[in-house]
Amino acid sequence: MCGMAKQAIIATIEGERADRIPVIPQITYGAASIVGRTVRELSGESDLMADALSRAHAEAGYDAIYAGWESSFNALAEAMGCRMSISEGGLPSVAEGVVGERGDISRLQPPDPEVAPTLRPRLETIDLLRERLGPDVLILSYIPGPFTLGGLLCGVDRLMMAVIQDPGFLGDVVSAAADAVVPFIKTTAARGADVLVVADPSASSSLISPDHFSQFARPYIGRLMDEISRAGALPSLHICGNTAPILEQMADTGAKVLELDHLVDLEEAMSRIGDRVCLQGNVDPVKVLRLGSADEVRTASRACLEAAGQTRFILSSGCEVPDGTPVANLRAMVEARDAFVSERA
Repeated sequence: MCGMAKQAIIATIEGERADRIPVIPQITYGAASIVGRTVRELSGESDLMADALSRAHAEAGYDAIYAGWESSFNALAEAMGCRMSISEGGLPSVAEGVVGERGDISRLQPPDPEVAPTLRPRLETIDLLRERLGPDVLILSYIPGPFTLGGLLCGVDRLMMAVIQDPGFLGDVVSAAADAVVPFIKTTAARGADVLVVADPSASSSLISPDHFSQFARPYIGRLMDEISRAGALPSLHICGNTAPILEQMADTGAKVLELDHLVDLEEAMSRIGDRVCLQGNVDPVKVLRLGSADEVRTASRACLEAAGQTRFILSSGCEVPDGTPVANLRAMVEARDAFVSERA
């Protein structure tokens, strides 16, 4: 088993004393290059995804593992009927939504995750990782955020215009998106994921105001956090970009963990909400982890550790670890943590 046991990480999340600060980089499809494959080759293949994820975990030595292959809102959108396109890098994106007019909202049906071809491999990946890693390794899995999923269903441009021009339509779309996520939450938790991370990048303060977040995102995110807790997992929240204007609102959702992007000042975030929730982050995933040297990763990791202190904190990337990130750079995060904790022993 690599790193910290599951219960020690949970103790950190809950604000209890832990032996070490967990290191959990947000790596899913970024593991493809570690096994010498492309993202496209592994997408949808649960055994290959599990192989890549478990190998990255073993070689880099970090403490827990994300089960899945990128944030799952595209997979759920496709299961609900959206037309997809695949980038040259192998990642899916929605080419056309399914909500063209208000009447389409009532026809949306939550897909069965056990049956939907885009969702079932994600569940199988959890099964395979649990079988290989045993009961003492913490498994995280992404859950689609309702505001972002709503944008995929109706089109992101329309979603953003509706914030001002048609708030009733927007509320209905986001509510329907939240409804569709609930079965995925229940099934993912039942398959053994310990932490469910609601990923809602379109709800970022880089895109909408704090007031609009309060009206159109926070209530629905809060509902999903409650569903995750009822399903027996720990709720976490990831919103990309600069979320400094909404840190308190994010903590108000009921999340136990907040994943913070590298644009957020970690020391400020810790001073504002560090007594309420476990913070996770926030090494720059591109400039430092993907493109930097191991020494640069150690320096950036050290800066995060010093900003957070030896407290309720998980050292991580600020966002998804890009494909092509060297294993040595992931390992450097672990080395930085070990050195930091050793100095304070």
